[in-house]
Amino acid sequence: MKDLIRLCTACLACLYGAARAADGDLDPTFSSDGQALVSWPYSISTARVAVAADGSIFHGDTEARADGSEFNLDFAISKFRPDGSLDTTFGFFGQRSIGFDVIPDGSDSLLGMFPQANGSVLLAGRVQMDSEAFGFRAPGLIRLTAEGDADASFGDNGRSVIVETPWPPPTGIQMNAVVRQPDGKIVFAGICFDCEGLRYVLAVRLLENGDADLSFGMNGWFGLATDDNVDISAIAIDAWGRIVLGGSAEPDPDPADRPWLMRLTPSGQPDATFGDGTGISFLADVPSFSNDWFTRSLAIDSDGSIVLALGNGGAGIVRTRADGSLDTSFADNGFRNMERENGSDMRAVAIRGDHRIIAAGGIDHTGGNFDQFIARLLPDGTLDQDFAGNGLLRINMIAGADDSASAIAFDAGRPVVAGRGGVDIDTGTLLRLQSDLIFANGCGD
Repeated sequence: MKDLIRLCTACLACLYGAARAADGDLDPTFSSDGQALVSWPYSISTARVAVAADGSIFHGDTEARADGSEFNLDFAISKFRPDGSLDTTFGFFGQRSIGFDVIPDGSDSLLGMFPQANGSVLLAGRVQMDSEAFGFRAPGLIRLTAEGDADASFGDNGRSVIVETPWPPPTGIQMNAVVRQPDGKIVFAGICFDCEGLRYVLAVRLLENGDADLSFGMNGWFGLATDDNVDISAIAIDAWGRIVLGGSAEPDPDPADRPWLMRLTPSGQPDATFGDGTGISFLADVPSFSNDWFTRSLAIDSDGSIVLALGNGGAGIVRTRADGSLDTSFADNGFRNMERENGSDMRAVAIRGDHRIIAAGGIDHTGGNFDQFIARLLPDGTLDQDFAGNGLLRINMIAGADDSASAIAFDAGRPVVAGRGGVDIDTGTLLRLQSDLIFANGCGD
């Protein structure tokens, strides 16, 4: 009976709290005002975010560590408790810089973070293997223990790098995006600038132990020779285990880049049911407005449809059908222009369980500095008026400094947005918003 009373009291409290909470407001239970900052000694580049099962939040980035006249790029990771405070039991007072440094002052860039069930965290990124400007940037993993130390039971001193490729010698390879499958396997996507004299779109799948998955593609790799103007910058897995690569390409003779997609089967082959029959969908009909549209991020809905966040001199959201064709029922013939005020950019996108779309990036409000820019759209592409009053939210996290977001995750239904800012771009930013998904906040789902 007492347990039943406690359950009813908890549910009433949750419902009361949800009734008071304004959807899209900053969450006051996170760092008292919904915002958290973490400073680094050197500049950082593009933020990543991941939420662990216990509610801990990892903020990741790439730190340019100055060493004389050289810059040694390393992974930079911070761990926050569910209340928004730094977890000082992790690393050095909640922070840790770590890299591969296969060559001296190597440029090792973080692409993703994946918390593990035992409290450890897997860091995925690209590893500089040689000194060439467009040399081999290999897929690599680092596993850290719950305390933030390199896990000696994983790979070589906590690290694993895939150096064997089907294209000898491996010149001009660069990984640009990464995702984890539900079974724990890790898939990287990128480009080869010069594999046997050709430009290739690449994907490589790794097992949980860091080895190449030889059942995928050709000895763990997929490669497709393509035009010189194709680039890859995003990746996602759909509900059927198919892998979607996102990027951009330049139509001829139009000089402006448009979104480009490719879908692979779970075994690493082009999916003939997608796009033009080769597994490729080139969205040439997306309006350019004189912008080169780069696909910054993509997310896949439960029905297989794909949502892309576009940036680079503008901001847009695009939706395709499950077959890769432009969904003309979404917004304005498949495209939602998100350009606002003195300029904006979209860098991250995620889809809720009710099919609403959350996107984040930066906005120039004053004609001077960028602020965080977050939007929520209904499934048909209209702005969701239940979010922040008009579907749009601007947050100035660091006064007098540039500040933008580049990653989104969900914490019990609440959006967690990660970014960076500061006068010297040396501060990681996190914010957590309240959500109207009331049964996702500790009261069942």
